[in-house]
Amino acid sequence: MTLESDNFQNCLIDVFLASLYKWFKVHKLTLSFDKTSGTIPATNNKASLSLQMGCDKKTIKELLTTEFLGLKINSNLNWRKCIKYIIFKLSLACFAMQHDTQKQRAEN
Repeated sequence: MTLESDNFQNCLIDVFLASLYKWFKVHKLTLSFDKTSGTIPATNNKASLSLQMGCDKKTIKELLTTEFLGLKINSNLNWRKCIKYIIFKLSLACFAMQHDTQKQRAEN
């Protein structure tokens, strides 16, 4: 990425956030910058970008991993962490079911 394309992307993000912020104000809604975060997608081949996102002198914190609709997605757009979490939860459930089954057999 060149400095020129980085500046262009920063400008596009700023314009988008400004229009979004304006829409929120018109509809008497608020955008909480303390609770809002963003992830800039990147490929494994390219260095990740570090863009300043914000509006009205408030910045949005950039995260390498974010959770959206229950899926944990990192900046490379993969969900390995989510899969590991699901496997962990499933193994706990399997253990609990196995333990309950053994307990019921022992009672009978």
